[in-house]
Order: sequence, then C-alpha cells, then structure tokens
Amino acid sequence: MAISSFSDAVPQIKALVDQGCEFAIDDFGTGYSSLSYLKRLPVPYIKIDGVFIRKLVESEVDQTIVKAIVDIARIMGKETIAEFVGDEATADLIQRIGIDYAQGFHIGKPARDHIQRACEASRSVQVARA
Repeated sequence: MAISSFSDAVPQIKALVDQGCEFAIDDFGTGYSSLSYLKRLPVPYIKIDGVFIRKLVESEVDQTIVKAIVDIARIMGKETIAEFVGDEATADLIQRIGIDYAQGFHIGKPARDHIQRACEASRSVQVARA
C-alpha cells in the first residue's frame, strides 16, 4: 500500500494487524521506503531490496549497507527478508549476516499453483469493515 498520510496509515495498519494481517516495508533502501518509514510504521518485517542482494557476495558496499539494515531492524525488534537470493553463496552470506528470511530463484521459482491457492485462500477470508 502506498502511504500518503502517516496519521491515516498507522491506525489502519494497527487495525489490520489486530485482525491477523502482517505487513512488511517492501523494497527497503530504495524508492519511497526510508528510515522514516521504518521508524514510524508498526510493521514486523523489512524486505531488503534486491539491488543490495544481487551482488552482495562481490560488493563490500552492499554488505555494509545490508548489515546496517539488519542491525537497525534488530534494535527495533523487526525481522528481515532478503529479496533476489539467486545462488548458494548469497544464501550462505545472508545467513551469516543474520537475515531472517530469503526470497529468490535459489529458494524457489514462482509457481502458478501457489498463486491460485493464495487467491482461493484470500477469497475465503472475510474482512470486517468499520
């Protein structure tokens, strides 16, 4: 969800969390995600943008940025997710750095049957409206 007003978004997120929904700050470190979002939004997960993960093994700069994001997340009690994990070396490194979860072709390729099951499951969930 794009956020245009924190004062509107935070209560809505909290209400959805109370109903069992989970949120993540996606593409953290690029675009509209920022340290301000991280500080102000009551979300348990930070998805580290793939731009920092794709060349993580070769790039000391990317490693330093990712370690800093993980350190900040830990202090705030949030868990981290690495996007675009494409090989074993990257998977090993993100584990050593302390990232909690991984996404990417090394973990598993997107599959249509998973999408269909997710859509069917979401249709069965009723959302209470205020």
